[in-house]
Amino acid sequence: MYVNGVSDAREAVQLGGAVTQKLGGQEFLRLLVAELQHQNPLEPLKDRDFMAQLAQFSSLDALHRIEASLEAQQALMASGQQALSRLEGVAENLQGIRANLEVLGRMEEHLAWLLELLGGGEATGR
Repeated sequence: MYVNGVSDAREAVQLGGAVTQKLGGQEFLRLLVAELQHQNPLEPLKDRDFMAQLAQFSSLDALHRIEASLEAQQALMASGQQALSRLEGVAENLQGIRANLEVLGRMEEHLAWLLELLGGGEATGR
């Protein structure tokens, strides 16, 4: 099996960045340490390149935290949607109960009116 080598630190940073999209922070750190251990002693990693890799690691960590925060917000929104859905169901039930109470109130008025008519009719019929 043939493996291509990394020709310079810049290419290693680019490769490392591609790998971190699929791997976590621990893997990125291992890759960085392995790169430092196996670098060419005659052409060591430049400070600027090393700082770029550290900045990339910091960005990766921040992205993971943002992702976790977004996932938590999505879960919270989902539970909020469920609660809202339940409240809408309760509101519909309350509207139905209110409508039934209004009907019962009108029925009571009609019954009172009928009783008054019946009572008044008996009194005049005597």
